[in-house]
Amino acid sequence: MSYPEVGLDAVLAGAAASYGDRVAIADGAADLTFTDLYDRTLQVAAGLRARGIGGGDRVAIAMPNNLWFPVVYLGTARASRLPVTGGERRIPVSRHGRRDPGSRHGRTAHDGEDR
Repeated sequence: MSYPEVGLDAVLAGAAASYGDRVAIADGAADLTFTDLYDRTLQVAAGLRARGIGGGDRVAIAMPNNLWFPVVYLGTARASRLPVTGGERRIPVSRHGRRDPGSRHGRTAHDGEDR
């Protein structure tokens, strides 16, 4: 099996262009199309960059495995190139948006509707 020599950004853009309104991710009654997935990852990346997070910064993702996890993971990868996962309880990030010692930003999916 061979894979194209392109970045994840190009793969997501290509999937959105090719499959647009088809469902990419489903979680119960909620779903995201390929276009939705791509657009939301761009929003996450832009939000992180607006907060000063960029190339080389490690970003801890501490959230449940749900519809929004791939959006946050892919958007973080786009912005920082270094998403760090470990499950909702394994990463020492505040559930209340408070910064933990040594972290630049400490927010989780539990902080409200910041998606």
